[in-house]
Amino acid sequence: MSERLGLLGLLPALICIALLGACAQGTMPAPLGDNWLVEDIGGRGVVDRARSTIAFDDQGRVSGSGGCNQFNGSVTIEERSLTFGPLASTRRACTGAVMDQEDRFFVALDAARTYRYDGSYLFLSDQSGTDLLRLTRLD
Repeated sequence: MSERLGLLGLLPALICIALLGACAQGTMPAPLGDNWLVEDIGGRGVVDRARSTIAFDDQGRVSGSGGCNQFNGSVTIEERSLTFGPLASTRRACTGAVMDQEDRFFVALDAARTYRYDGSYLFLSDQSGTDLLRLTRLD
């Protein structure tokens, strides 16, 4: 009986170790595991029909569309900070306005260091807290 109680006493510690191991492996916080649509880039809005999107998976990977080209790469998330790793993209050419939006989107991802939620929006911000991207969940 005392041996069984000893094992039960270890259960909370084992759960904590398992949870810490999941965090160390780079799993995404549940809310970031969604698909997101960019609604604003640096306060300049977006081209209506050029949908810049990003999806976070639970293995530390991201993928989406810059508005013209598809991309994928890695992301590291710790608490409320994030850093995008190298991103690879296709190299299609689109109209000037769409290419400008895509360039601004990739520059914003490169500079993003923190994230926060405000209502239904996800904001990615730079190191100083300036909002770079405002996103909403895609259904």
